[in-house]
Amino acid sequence: MGVGSDIGTSAAAAALVHLVSWQLPIDNLSNGVTLLLDESRAEVVDGARTLRSSLPPSLQGAVQIAVLKDGREQTVDVAEGAPDFTHSKGAERWKLLLDKWRVANPPSLAQLLMEKVDSPSVRLYPMLSGNPRTGHWSMRIDGLEVGRVSSSKSYLDVGHTSAAGHVSPARGKWLGVNPSGRFAFDESTVDSAARLLQSLITSFESSDGALDHGQPEHALESRVLRGLVPVRTGGSTLDVWLEDGLVSRGSQFPTLWTERGRPKYLDALLRHGSTPWAVELKVLKSGGSGSYYRHGLAQAVLYRHFIQSAVPLHPWFAEQGVVPVECRAAVAFPKFTGTNEAYEARVALLRELGSLFNVEVIELEA
Repeated sequence: MGVGSDIGTSAAAAALVHLVSWQLPIDNLSNGVTLLLDESRAEVVDGARTLRSSLPPSLQGAVQIAVLKDGREQTVDVAEGAPDFTHSKGAERWKLLLDKWRVANPPSLAQLLMEKVDSPSVRLYPMLSGNPRTGHWSMRIDGLEVGRVSSSKSYLDVGHTSAAGHVSPARGKWLGVNPSGRFAFDESTVDSAARLLQSLITSFESSDGALDHGQPEHALESRVLRGLVPVRTGGSTLDVWLEDGLVSRGSQFPTLWTERGRPKYLDALLRHGSTPWAVELKVLKSGGSGSYYRHGLAQAVLYRHFIQSAVPLHPWFAEQGVVPVECRAAVAFPKFTGTNEAYEARVALLRELGSLFNVEVIELEA
């Protein structure tokens, strides 16, 4: 299978998982398959190397990775294995930022606003690439960003209006609550900000009590990180990461798929005792869910590898009583509650695929 440069980086990096999956029903994998990639994208090539190295040793040799260089195919030797983050400069940078954010407290204005809104759906999220002393905290309701708060500048807003005048459903609800758009606030106007947020939350409420704001993956992530949707595997329930009722600190954990690549953010960092879990969350889709779930499985493998091998980050984990080299991986999605043979067949194949890459497939009671 060839993957051209027109395919997005994340999807291209997951291509090896799709290729392996397509061979399983016809028991053709051991006969050998080849993935041909554009050599110019290190993130894609290194992602494929990581995925291949996660397969059982007996199958790694059957999965060839080739790259186009100067118009010629060159094989990536199996011995090259996954990229090594032992001395990662990127991991060193994230260690410094994570240390600062772990002990940082949100500004008093953010805490005051949350107290006045008084809704369990509201959480603050650290914006990890910024300075915790001067940077903004993201304020979200069920995962939807509704504003940012800092010691110097705070505002409420949802999405943006495109140049063509298009607005998302969530922004449309926000403009119904506050037609002027962005609402800057401070301690003198925090009561008004609270009323706006309360009205917005009410506008999103649905018959089952959930907030229907049009971003179901973000909503699922928020509910998992707040402990409302338990993630169970092997008879055990995974624990949330440092949940304190105010800040969701286990969300959007930064990882790298190649040393000089852009950070890729993990949906949910959970734990079971001293074992961290990298959990990629997906939602049910009416069609095309097989590829969608396989993509999530590939992401979980790549996140796990970074956590296990990024030695500069290991002290951060150790300080919180977990062992990063024991990190497990999972892809999780809500369980389909009806009868659907196509869905059941997709999940069965996904479990078989997950067993090859040592990834748990978890159906959530969401």
